[in-house]
Amino acid sequence: MTIARVKGNTRRLTFAHIKELEDLIFNRPVNSIVDLPKGVSVVKKKNQLFFYGVEKYKTLF
Repeated sequence: MTIARVKGNTRRLTFAHIKELEDLIFNRPVNSIVDLPKGVSVVKKKNQLFFYGVEKYKTLF
C-alpha cells in the first residue's frame, strides 16, 4: 500500500479513513484533498490519486 511506503506503516489508518478515501474517489471533485494520520495527504487528480508525505513532500504512485 502506498501509505505504508510514505510513512512505514498503516497502524493509525482506520476504517473511517478508508471511507473518506472512498468518498474522495467517487464523490469529491478533482483537486480535493484527504488528510491521513502521520502527515500523509491524498490529492485527487483527473485519473489518479497522489500521496504526499510531509517530511519529504514526495509523491508515490
